[in-house]
Amino acid sequence: MALGKMVRRWHLAINVAKDAKVPRIDEEEIESYSVVEVQKILLGIGRRRHAARWVIALALGPRQGEVPGMK
Repeated sequence: MALGKMVRRWHLAINVAKDAKVPRIDEEEIESYSVVEVQKILLGIGRRRHAARWVIALALGPRQGEVPGMK
């Protein structure tokens, strides 16, 4: 069957997602850093090149892949 006949005005003739399997996600308890741990990290980075990224990461909690993209 031609795709043009199956799809008209963005409506599908069949449900293409009905056989999709939902991934199982095991939730894990997340432990945040204590105030003492954050202070140690901040003292450790000092005035290094990427110190501002560490400060932003600790303050805002972005995902790991988002921090390197910050400028």
